[in-house]
Amino acid sequence: MSYDRPTRLTDCVDSFIHATQLIKTEFEKAPSVLGIALLVNAAFAAELAMKRYIEMTTEKPVRVHKLRELWNQIDSSERQRLIPLICDPIPLVENRFNEYSDKCSLTFVDWRYMYEKDAIFSNYLFLISLANEVRKLR
Repeated sequence: MSYDRPTRLTDCVDSFIHATQLIKTEFEKAPSVLGIALLVNAAFAAELAMKRYIEMTTEKPVRVHKLRELWNQIDSSERQRLIPLICDPIPLVENRFNEYSDKCSLTFVDWRYMYEKDAIFSNYLFLISLANEVRKLR
C-alpha cells in the first residue's frame, strides 16, 4: 500500500485535531500558557484540513498559511453549508463567520510570534470548529 499525499495530509490533520483536543481539555481545566499552544495547534489543524480538501478536489498542492485564502478556495456551496455548522455552536459567533474568519486568518503565524505583536486576536473555539467541520468533507 502506498502512502500518498492525501493520506499523509489526512493523518496530519487528524493528529493536530487530536493534539488540539488534548490541549483544550487541559487549558479549560486551568487556563495557562497552554493557550498559545492551543491556538497554534487549532489554527494549524484548520489550515491542514482545508489544504487536504483543496488538494483532494484539485489535485494541486497548496502553499498558503492564510486561513481566509484557503477558505475561499473551497467550493462555494460547501462553504455555505459549513458556515452554520462551524459558527452556531459557539457563543457570540453565530452569523459572524466573515468577521471571525478574517480575524483568525493568520493565527498560525501571529501566535507563533506573539511576542513581536502589540495586540492580536484569535478564537480557539472557532478554529477547532472550522478544523473539525472541514475535516469531515470528502
